[in-house]
Amino acid sequence: MTSTSKYPYPCNLNVANFVSLKLTTTNYLLWETQVLSLIESQDLLGFITGESKPPHHEVPSSDESSQIQNPDFTAWTRTDCLVKAWITGTLSEEVLGLVVGVKTSADVWQALADAISQNSQAREFELLSKLQYMKKGMSSLSEYLREFKSICDQLNAIGKPVSDQSKVFWLLSGLGPQYESFATAMLKPPVPSYSDLIPLLQSHELRNKGHESNPTNHSMAFISQRYGGGNKNTNRKNAGQFFTSKGKGFHQSRPGSQPHREGNDTSSQHATRPQQNKTEAYIPTCQICKKRGHDALKCWHRFDNSYQAEDIPQALAAMQLESAQDEEWFPDTGATAHMTKDAGKLVNLKPYKGSDSVIVANGDKLNISHIGETRITNGKSSIPLREVLLVPNIQQNLLSVSQLTNDYPCQFEFRNDGFEIKDLKTKQVLASGSKHGGLYVFNKPKVQAFFSRRFRIADEDVWHRRLGHPQAKVLRYLVSNNLISINKKSSNLCTNLTFPTVEPQVPAAASSADLDRGKGVAS
Repeated sequence: MTSTSKYPYPCNLNVANFVSLKLTTTNYLLWETQVLSLIESQDLLGFITGESKPPHHEVPSSDESSQIQNPDFTAWTRTDCLVKAWITGTLSEEVLGLVVGVKTSADVWQALADAISQNSQAREFELLSKLQYMKKGMSSLSEYLREFKSICDQLNAIGKPVSDQSKVFWLLSGLGPQYESFATAMLKPPVPSYSDLIPLLQSHELRNKGHESNPTNHSMAFISQRYGGGNKNTNRKNAGQFFTSKGKGFHQSRPGSQPHREGNDTSSQHATRPQQNKTEAYIPTCQICKKRGHDALKCWHRFDNSYQAEDIPQALAAMQLESAQDEEWFPDTGATAHMTKDAGKLVNLKPYKGSDSVIVANGDKLNISHIGETRITNGKSSIPLREVLLVPNIQQNLLSVSQLTNDYPCQFEFRNDGFEIKDLKTKQVLASGSKHGGLYVFNKPKVQAFFSRRFRIADEDVWHRRLGHPQAKVLRYLVSNNLISINKKSSNLCTNLTFPTVEPQVPAAASSADLDRGKGVAS
């Protein structure tokens, strides 16, 4: 390390050992802490604060006959350039453009502070909105807590830390209805601190998982218990609680009784419990609320029609008959990708392994299960769609206008009664749609019926038999309208019956006496 008494020059210092962050628009305070520690440790803080002023560029010579370059200015310039290099070397690409052309390290430092502070207020509002409206949804508790803490850390990084009370309230508000009882208990005075709330919430989650007595997968629970084979085996060693579904009723075996098993179905393996110690007290589990200590007859939710156990919707979801999928596609200028809920529409399906989700208008996040391809047929032309997201919980098939125009050279023309998609070069209409209920929708493809003309020409007798022996005027009508072709006339379309004709006989009116004696009408 070369240096002067005034201006040190620690050029052999490895900055990466001291500054691990790259400055972005969201981590200024964290980055500033690391960089300031490095600069202060080398006694160079005055270069970025402006206290270390540059000396004069030239000084008089020893005989004062001329001006020569000042050695102190050269040393100051080298040290200032070194500090500037430390700062710019720790900037991300998006931030580096803010200091292009800036001369000294002090100017670079001030430019970064000014640029980041201008965005800090907008960033604060954005992060606070995310924190207030954040929902756990289908995410696990650990993922929800991790994302919540990440937003709080970002607010703290821009100098806007969230109060402990606000953290507790917003965290409990986003848990959802499954944690309603826990949230209500936690908000009663005295309200715990955020650091105390986290282990309490995690402990509550572990207790809930421990109360799940049925290890069967939720999506298969109802089916595996409903359907089984015909071979009825018994297992007297496995006594305990058994649940099965037969028709409209439910059956629960008593302690020590023999459970009813159907075939070799795996549901029996899940439903039967291992043999319990005879000296151990039997603790029933309620079929309604899934809590231990009482049975369904004594459950306080027995006559509560509004109550619904947490796992019932998941179990019945497997038995839901899926309705016919909607074939209509709706162009959406706000969607960033094509989306559908019907896997049958897609080809080349691949599981989605990313972490993104679809955010709808009400703020809910919908999971993406697969990515595939499809085609929209409209008239004689078809438009291939790439990278279509399979979102099982989305309500309609959405076509992203921005994605389609990026993939193909086309343009959308919207009118008050419909829209058209045209090729940019040829102006040929590729697809069109109409407007229904305030929404633009692609026209459904017309259903076409095809028939063979191979057997259209035949003689009159063949057509007479094909059509179920109609009258001759029916055949003449079909021929005149060019619906059938007859190449040979037949003189006698239908032959007479071989049975003799029977003349109808009207019997005489029966007297009341004859009717009383059981005589009917003569035939």
